Amino acid sequence: MASINTLLSIAQTIVIAVFGFVLTGRLDQAIKERQTVVQERKATVDSVKQMADLLTKVNDPKLPDIERNHATAQLSMYGSDAVFPLFVMAASRSPTPPTEAINGLRLLAVQRRDEVCRVLRASRQVPKAVNEIRRAAIAELGTELQCDTTGDPP
Repeated sequence: MASINTLLSIAQTIVIAVFGFVLTGRLDQAIKERQTVVQERKATVDSVKQMADLLTKVNDPKLPDIERNHATAQLSMYGSDAVFPLFVMAASRSPTPPTEAINGLRLLAVQRRDEVCRVLRASRQVPKAVNEIRRAAIAELGTELQCDTTGDPP
């Protein structure tokens, strides 16, 4: 009888130890996953702030051309996230000419041509979205990128 009680006690200790080990591992994994999610969200917020700073530089007529060129190049490195902000800068009336925004869209078109063309074609469906003065520059970019031959629906 004493040996059965001893075996049950050992078995019970082993089961508790295994359960504790498994539970601890799952808790550690859950904590690490939550930390990763928090880090990703923080990185996204930081990225948006940096992108906003670059958009401000690109749209600042007081800055030298070289600084605006660098900001445009950096902004186009944001990929698809930069397509629409650059289009808005190119399409809307401001004291800054659309040159930098158009150049940024050109750079983006190297890897994201379909996305750039999709925005350019969609802008034709809403003609008043594009400032009259800027419409020619945007149409020229669409022709240069051959957006009408991509076959994607707007």
